[in-house]
Amino acid sequence: MKDHRGADLNNGGPISTDFVGESWTYPDANYTERAKIVDAHKLYTQSFLWFMSTDPALNQSIRTAFQKFGLCKDEFTETDNWPPNLYVRAARRLLGAAVFNQNTPSLNRSWGNESIGCGSYNFDSHTAERIACPNATACRLGPAGDDDAPAAPVAAPVLLLLLYLLPLFMLLVLTPRPKGIALSTGYAWMEGDVETGPGVYDIPMWVLLPRASEATNLLVVASPSASHIGMSTLRMEVLLAALVLFLLVLVLFVLLPLVLLVLLLLVLTCALLAPIHDHGTERRRDRGAGYQDGAAAGQADP
Repeated sequence: MKDHRGADLNNGGPISTDFVGESWTYPDANYTERAKIVDAHKLYTQSFLWFMSTDPALNQSIRTAFQKFGLCKDEFTETDNWPPNLYVRAARRLLGAAVFNQNTPSLNRSWGNESIGCGSYNFDSHTAERIACPNATACRLGPAGDDDAPAAPVAAPVLLLLLYLLPLFMLLVLTPRPKGIALSTGYAWMEGDVETGPGVYDIPMWVLLPRASEATNLLVVASPSASHIGMSTLRMEVLLAALVLFLLVLVLFVLLPLVLLVLLLLVLTCALLAPIHDHGTERRRDRGAGYQDGAAAGQADP
């Protein structure tokens, strides 16, 4: 998607080309259902751009800005200039003996000999769900059931007071809301939108390994053992390239030398056995020649 200078429209604010909530069934969908999901995303993007560039409810300046955008005429020419595939940030992933999550980089930044690369890209998770919050207390962080009034104990009135005040504190203070918004004002909560930096960290080899009870000769690169947030930093092409590079190094410097060593041993074994085999053949030939000579001599006797 470009104007005359070129641009990339990707998660550009709370309302953008992200079709929030409509990809949840993709990981477990079959090919037919996935094709429908891809078509729905394409239709959403087309509709979004049409709305932003033509709807009179928007300011003319917004419409004019979006009217400058269009599909790249020299890209994806075989699919009407639309990408042939949906960009899947994360879907089904390996579940290994350990799982790389948002705490892994901070708990252990160096894995020593277990490290197969390093990363530093953000925990980059787009909005998974939009929640309409009519006021600040409607969307809260407390566990389910906080709204249920606990039964009044006969004793310990101080504890009773705390039990009532703690949920109120969580509702009014800890509930996420845009800065400067009054408690009574409604807003949209972008659930799942995460943009935080984990710092530089080592990538442990176990992210590639399935559980030992399930497989012992398999390394998985494209879908490592990681949580949703953990995958949001590992998924970057540069980091995946590092994992692939580790596999190439493993093949070139470990497995390939072993294969070459085995081949060399086979060649040497064949070279050592060949003279013995040839010598035995010559002896058999000598015995055969002597027998034939004797037979010929016997036939010549009167």
